[in-house]
Amino acid sequence: PASDPLDDPEEEDREERHAEDLERYGSSLMPAIRVQWQHQREKGKGKAQLFPPKYESRRTLVLPPFLAELLEMLLASHDSEWVFLSINGSKLADANYTYGYWRTIADGRDECKPSQGRGGSRITLPAIPAVPAWRGKRKYLQRHGSKAWLDEDGHSRIAVETRMGHELAGVEGLYTHLTTAMELLMVEKLQERWLRFAATLPDDWEPPASPTPLPVDLAEWVRSQVKAGRALDS
Repeated sequence: PASDPLDDPEEEDREERHAEDLERYGSSLMPAIRVQWQHQREKGKGKAQLFPPKYESRRTLVLPPFLAELLEMLLASHDSEWVFLSINGSKLADANYTYGYWRTIADGRDECKPSQGRGGSRITLPAIPAVPAWRGKRKYLQRHGSKAWLDEDGHSRIAVETRMGHELAGVEGLYTHLTTAMELLMVEKLQERWLRFAATLPDDWEPPASPTPLPVDLAEWVRSQVKAGRALDS
């Protein structure tokens, strides 16, 4: 919240909302990220511009500690105003993310040898294994998977739908609201999910080569997460 620029003139009562965020979220409280804008091209054409999120669903989302740490590492690796950059350091919104990034991540890639042709790779690109659960699928479906996790963990409907940016219709939505206790429980359960996954990683896990070096030893950080995950049931 301390870095919130409050630059959305269409958000009603933004000063009051921000004051509440400062009391509720932060590095010493609950880590959180603000959903305020999305990059879109008007009618699918022209330069990418900032638009309100889908359904005008401006909201603040609590983050599990591991994800907050990763985002802090990423922010410390560059000085751009944008969190996620393309490989060449420009706005990710200007890249063909689906074909240039996601399809490679989900479907995998064979090793690519250097090519002298225009647009070809100048270095050998290592093979990337496919992710079976995501092969051939759209990245947007990850949003559906996130909701399934929240449902599996037994969170209340108001907690789940608020996080997804939805409103509950009728009396149920009118007489309840998202509480700090609900958010703390989501943080706890999401962190536990990550640690249980980390515990399954092999002892010699190493991150793939990154075109943008991080200011931390990512492999060492993951090893600390593996250790914490394996300690859950010990």
